[in-house]
Amino acid sequence: MLKGNGCFDYGSPMTAQNHPVHSFHSKVRRVLFVAPAIIVLLFLVFTYAGRVAASVPKIESEIHGAYALRHFFASWCINRRKDGGLELPIKLVQERLGHSTIVMTSDVYGHLFPSRDDEAELAAAERVLLSPMNST
Repeated sequence: MLKGNGCFDYGSPMTAQNHPVHSFHSKVRRVLFVAPAIIVLLFLVFTYAGRVAASVPKIESEIHGAYALRHFFASWCINRRKDGGLELPIKLVQERLGHSTIVMTSDVYGHLFPSRDDEAELAAAERVLLSPMNST
């Protein structure tokens, strides 16, 4: 290409540092140096984790992994405030868990909702209904 002063410009000179083969070999050298270190590190981590897991007593549970975390979150939302929960209504729990219907939330997590003790309420209603009426 002809420059403004009448001289040709052939681009930057090719050196060992900017040659495509050199940059490829430097990347390969980096990978070959780092890969064994990562493999050794992973081996040590998994070996140590296996020893720790073997020494910890196993807890038998039907719920594992991410589902256990989801179940914990649902129980936290549902439990009463005095028990450390949020005491949310079932509709709000349904929305937070992403269920399409309240029925699905009720079927899966219904056992977590506190049962109401209607005995006192029924006794009060019975007293009102069966008491003799005061005529004035």
